[in-house]
Order: sequence, then C-alpha cells, then structure tokens
Amino acid sequence: EDGYYHVTFAALNFFNAARIFYDYELSEHVFKPESTFMRKLLGGKVYSEVEHPDPPIKDPNHPDFMHLYIERNRFIDMRNACGHIRNIEVNPSSELVNGKPVYVITGWIRPEGVHGAVLQSLLDNPHANVCFSLRSIINDRMVRGVRTRQIEELITFDLVSEGGISLAT
Repeated sequence: EDGYYHVTFAALNFFNAARIFYDYELSEHVFKPESTFMRKLLGGKVYSEVEHPDPPIKDPNHPDFMHLYIERNRFIDMRNACGHIRNIEVNPSSELVNGKPVYVITGWIRPEGVHGAVLQSLLDNPHANVCFSLRSIINDRMVRGVRTRQIEELITFDLVSEGGISLAT
C-alpha cells in the first residue's frame, strides 16, 4: 500500500553474530509512546540509511571520538537515506532464546531518498536477502555471564549488506 513493503527489521532476546544478547526487557522503554524514537516514528520522521554511519573522526584515541560518533549515530543523514519507515510492530514469537521469548520487530518501509532506488532494487529482487540492522545507543553489560546489550536510544533501522541478527533478513 502506498509503496511500502513489510519487512523484518530486528529481533530482541536474541544473539547477534558476535554472540551478544540483545535484551528486550531491558530495552522495551524505547518502544513506549513517550520515547524519542516513537515520537519521531509517529510524526513520520524516521528514515533508513544505507549502512551504519562511519565515525566522523577516524582516530579512536582522539578525545572527541566517542562523543562525535554518538552524535553522528543520533542523526539521520538525508544525503544517505534509502527509505522511509512508516510503522513498526514488536511481537513475541514462540521461540525461546536464553530462556526468554524472542521479540521480532517488523514494519513498513518505502524506498525513498537519494538511495531509494538501491532499496527498491533489492526489495524487488527475489534472490536478494535484504538485511536491516538497528542503530541505537546501547549499554553493554554482563548478565549472568552473558554479554548483553540494553538499548538506551533507538535511532532507526539501517539497510546493511549483512545483518548481525539472523532473523532481521
């Protein structure tokens, strides 16, 4: 409808390719109506970029590296946009991982922006495995011996060549 495609963006209570567990219960606040992400989503202001942003400063030892990299991640650059995200759904599945139900994040995306044709071509190719990856500000911690990520701020879902979470394809 209106050129939007229903896709899988991410999964929580699930391990990524690096064996880091993305915890839903620690992160569910980002899906509440009062969160910044949901305010932007409901206002029609969430776009997907092609790949995650590069750090603006390449030297990780530079004193401003982390601050500027976090700020770049919070910003959606329309010069790199490939799609508009209209809505998302966060639903528990019957699958359990690490003793918790997997939450699958699906939603609606429309090819849009400078790189909209790239996303359109991939979505229309029956042989392409189109992958997305959530872009967020996270808190890494150990929980019962498992490296776990808590999403502090959800920014968007970027189109990536290979997603870290196997369900987000």
